[in-house]
Amino acid sequence: MGTHRPRMFLGGLVVATAAAVALSADSAAALTERVYTGGPPACRIDGGAAELLARATVIDTTTASGTTSEATLQVPPQTSRALLAWFGQIFAGTATAPKRVELLQTNHALAITEVETFPRASIAWIQFPELDASSMSFLEWTVKLAPTATTRTAGAGSVTPPAALTKKLVAGHFRFSLQGIDTSRVTKIQSIVVTPRRAAPTTPTIIRTPTPFRTTDPALATPPAISNLVFWMDTARAQAVTQWLTSGAEPRSGSIAHLRADLVTTQCTTTLSKIVVKTVTTETVTGPGGSQQSRVEATVGDIRLTCAE
Repeated sequence: MGTHRPRMFLGGLVVATAAAVALSADSAAALTERVYTGGPPACRIDGGAAELLARATVIDTTTASGTTSEATLQVPPQTSRALLAWFGQIFAGTATAPKRVELLQTNHALAITEVETFPRASIAWIQFPELDASSMSFLEWTVKLAPTATTRTAGAGSVTPPAALTKKLVAGHFRFSLQGIDTSRVTKIQSIVVTPRRAAPTTPTIIRTPTPFRTTDPALATPPAISNLVFWMDTARAQAVTQWLTSGAEPRSGSIAHLRADLVTTQCTTTLSKIVVKTVTTETVTGPGGSQQSRVEATVGDIRLTCAE
């Protein structure tokens, strides 16, 4: 089995790591990680406007049958409108067709130096950011594009940064609300992962219309899988959550407001519905005079994300 050495790509794409993984006694897959460097990466969805990303990493998998690439994108909500719209389609269970995604490598002047095209891209998963009241890290969503064949060509033109680029959101600036619960002392919310999915394969339904016939696959509009909501709050305020659990845990709704620097204006809102609490446990926070925190875990039936212009 051969090995691969790090390589430098044109347009500022740098190979960060390389590895070869055995698949069987007579076959192997070579994995190469490429990190977009130079200027900030950008993307275009279905030929739309170029929108800046925070970071982009691509992993190439090469086998005897060819090379496929999967991308991990860090998405700032204030600059990535097309991606957020795609997220919304997935959350609603209506994203049925792959999209043409172009990753754009730029230099420090935001001139496009290289274009990597994912002609039929689909989203493998979307990760909401972890929120911590003490955090000052920038707020970013993470999206993984499923493996597919790509092409890379020389770039042209430039990316125009939006005015919102200077208004970065911070992960510690949030306001969490949950129906019937005092959430003013919620200190941390674990990241939520949304995974598009289809129902078990079925025979497409044939709809008899004037020629030509058309088919529909009911599996295409299946709601996504949503990981559990996990948050921590002051134990002294958690009694209402415990009562919710012991009284039958009827579904409730809630929301997370992602605030601008003034800590008043909401830039983005994550709306959660059909929340059902599953467990409430007590933990001691380490440090001087460690306090008691309650860890609450609940299932979520539906999720939505909206952001102001």
